[in-house]
Amino acid sequence: MRKSAESKKQLSSSSDLSPERDFEDVDFDFFVEALEGQAFVPRKEQEILLEKEGQAEFLQKAESYYSHRQLIDFLLAKGAVPQQPVESTVGIGFLDIVNYSYLSKWLSPQENQLILNGLYSAFAHVIKKNGGFLNKVEGDSLMFHFGGNIDPQTESKSPNELNRYLAGNLFHTCVEVQRTCQLFNEASKDFLDQGCDEKTRESIEGAFSIISNLRMNLAMASGVNARFQIQIRVGASIGTVCMGNFGPHGKKQWDVIGEPVIEGRRMEMSAPVGGLRISEKLYKLLDKNGVVQKYYEDFRSRALEVGGKYCVIRQDELFAFREVVIKNKKGARFKSYSVQVLSDLPENIAHKIISFLELGEEGADEILELLQYFRGNRLVVEAVEEALEEKGIFLNKEELLKIISPRKYDQPSLYNKALTAKISLFKIFSLLGAYQDRIDKDLKTSAARHSAGSGEGNYLARKREEIMADYKYYEKRYRFKVYFDRVTFPLVFRSIKSDILAFQSLSMDRA
Repeated sequence: MRKSAESKKQLSSSSDLSPERDFEDVDFDFFVEALEGQAFVPRKEQEILLEKEGQAEFLQKAESYYSHRQLIDFLLAKGAVPQQPVESTVGIGFLDIVNYSYLSKWLSPQENQLILNGLYSAFAHVIKKNGGFLNKVEGDSLMFHFGGNIDPQTESKSPNELNRYLAGNLFHTCVEVQRTCQLFNEASKDFLDQGCDEKTRESIEGAFSIISNLRMNLAMASGVNARFQIQIRVGASIGTVCMGNFGPHGKKQWDVIGEPVIEGRRMEMSAPVGGLRISEKLYKLLDKNGVVQKYYEDFRSRALEVGGKYCVIRQDELFAFREVVIKNKKGARFKSYSVQVLSDLPENIAHKIISFLELGEEGADEILELLQYFRGNRLVVEAVEEALEEKGIFLNKEELLKIISPRKYDQPSLYNKALTAKISLFKIFSLLGAYQDRIDKDLKTSAARHSAGSGEGNYLARKREEIMADYKYYEKRYRFKVYFDRVTFPLVFRSIKSDILAFQSLSMDRA
């Protein structure tokens, strides 16, 4: 054995071995064979090797931690990574947390992270359970979608079946996500019984613990507690998009781009808090497949179970049509439907408003903000007015009407004072809205048709005459607009605030 002999020779001739030592007791063949094939690595190189092994392990953990597990599972099921972009019909959903900054100031950075991670874990569970794909999370918002070439549920469906599947699942997921947010606010353990995996359960329980502790600490201040509510807006659309791998090398993301994505984002931006907004195309698909009628019946039944005002909601109130105008996008218009989700919303808002009475003028401002936001919701306004009157707050209806229509209500002979006192707050808000709509409609009207040009003279003279006529037309109407925005609208709500402050002052005197 040449190598063993050479090793034996090297060992026997090593200068660091004592010549007095008896080597006859050492089994050199066994010793050398035991070291056969072993690499003798210098200490420095050994440290580098261990460091590289540690880095590899760290990178593996980091990749696992930050990887999109749902996407990888989809790709594993498909057996390949799609290389080419494709056009696909998909359902797009967006979700955004409203005014999270107020909540965050009560929490430490660690608590904020736990709350948001728990919330997103709950939403992701709902999306995945319904067959959806969580596309991305950005700050306090997220995007999800249904369909596409990596969704196995859509592979064998006809166009009609695909549209029915996408529209139905997208809509029901949006509704469930909104209701999940309500359960989250209640720190309801019912949600944890919906088949959550261990990691999701741990994340949600961590968030629930923080919410419960904070609520206990704020138990004596119900007005503050009422503001500690996580609220979301949800928007959805459907259509054909481009799907593919987008981004630079090392930061690729499986994503979707196209008009439906933009539309979905616009739906979310204008969605009612606690509800959702859907595109007209999505609504028509839902209506065609009977989802609208079924949802209407189920919604009223849920409201009836809790004895809520929404048990008498009309279908056109549950699905309220509106053309959304995005002013900062050159007046882009989107036809849409606002959808109510929470069957006890009127009662919840009324309860919040009564809680805010405890917070003095700050609470009065919170009440005005809610009234301004929900002034177009008949049943919410009715619930609020009834709750205020139960507390002994009766709004000065005559004053409100004088502000809106001073020519009529400044002269007692032109109206019945007794009937005026009985007019509902919602009716007053409707008159205010009609006033505003009339002004806006006049401003949208083409001024050119109001031009008083004679049509005679050269080109410049005619155009000067038309432009001056347009100017006079708009000058008058913008004066009305400014008066409404700066006088009428603020005074209506200052009058309401005056009645609330008077009640608060009286309550303090009695205390």
